[in-house]
Amino acid sequence: MINIGGSKLSCEVIEQYLLRHPMVLDAGVIGITAASGFQAIRAAVVSAQPLDEAEFRAFVKGQRASAVPAEIVRVEAIPRGDGGKIRREALRELLQG
Repeated sequence: MINIGGSKLSCEVIEQYLLRHPMVLDAGVIGITAASGFQAIRAAVVSAQPLDEAEFRAFVKGQRASAVPAEIVRVEAIPRGDGGKIRREALRELLQG
């Protein structure tokens, strides 16, 4: 769960909003501590082409404003286990690496 300004969202729910964008092939998110001390979203996205971050944020905001990532990192692949579930620890290492 990520607590964004008092609104708690699961990582899976946030990822579903990101995956609605037509350029996003896969996505994973983690919670990070923002400069304000509150939590924010850091997203890893797999896309066929580079994303226009402003357009992507506007798209996600149109889905749900609290799901907009503070940081977006384009990656080659989201780390997943054999069952297809995101390996959060590996994703955190990838995004903090």
